[in-house]
Amino acid sequence: LGQAVKKVPLTGDWQMELAAIAAAVDGETRIVSICNPNNPTGQILDPAELERTIRAMPKDVIVCVDEAYIQFVDDPNYPSMIPLTKEVENLLISRTFSKAYGLGGMRVGYGIAHPALLERMQRFSIGMLNKNTLSTVAALAALEGVTPEAWAPEPVEAALRSLQDTLDLKLRKFVSVLYVAIMGAPRGIPLFDSVALLGRDESIARLQGAREKLG
Repeated sequence: LGQAVKKVPLTGDWQMELAAIAAAVDGETRIVSICNPNNPTGQILDPAELERTIRAMPKDVIVCVDEAYIQFVDDPNYPSMIPLTKEVENLLISRTFSKAYGLGGMRVGYGIAHPALLERMQRFSIGMLNKNTLSTVAALAALEGVTPEAWAPEPVEAALRSLQDTLDLKLRKFVSVLYVAIMGAPRGIPLFDSVALLGRDESIARLQGAREKLG
């Protein structure tokens, strides 16, 4: 659209400062984008401070709050900003099926806003032309197949632990294979048996030693 993008840097401890974002708004600002929870740092903003920031924005500036990861917030009482769209006409909440529903390849998302803002946005809409049949069917199936119990903390935490265990295993295998590729398998032991014998911490330590030997 020919407009400049103004980026507000994170603090030294990787935190997003709402006060800094508000201070960066000037007469040329048209849209403010806030990702909460933030990607990739995982920061969760204080909801009261976020609401104050949204309400204080100039009325001719659209505030887009991206809630793509809100289903992964541990606190079941953490509020979405969706109810605020009933009062604040320049607030847009964006959601996606890519994260919690696992439909990243389908490219399905949606926005929630005050009717006045949605009416303005309709002028730039191309209707269903940006969605194919497969993505639409997948999104509907995801909605029909998810019960309120599925978003309880326990299933989500269990899924995250499973993912962490899977990534940890992949890391151990990668580091082990890399070590064996550099240093060679222990004498008389096949490659993949050697990988199975090497744990992550030991493999990393050996890799550091191998790097020193290789200069």
